[in-house]
Amino acid sequence: MTEETATVRAYAVTLGRTRPAVPVEPASLVRAAARPPYDAVSPEGLAAVRLCAGQALSVAELAALLQLPLQVAKVVVADLLAGGFLIHAMPDRSADGSDPSLLEAVLDGLRNL
Repeated sequence: MTEETATVRAYAVTLGRTRPAVPVEPASLVRAAARPPYDAVSPEGLAAVRLCAGQALSVAELAALLQLPLQVAKVVVADLLAGGFLIHAMPDRSADGSDPSLLEAVLDGLRNL
């Protein structure tokens, strides 16, 4: 793909927008919401929703998997979040952080830095 083709594709995917409607960070985790039908979703958006079905992915991972520039992926993800097709995935907070073996492993990792 030439640089010109990539630029035209990015423009078409975002409908000319250069910024997401809502702030989206590259490390933000998103997953698919159970919200069919998907007829109003772009092909890139549909691919993103399919990739996030059953698993949470970061916006940066989606950009790589969809072969889109990060800024374009941020616009696509923001649109999907606004439409209810994707939702923010929260990290699992049920793990007990006071496990001594976990704390020792973290301490060892910090010492190795």
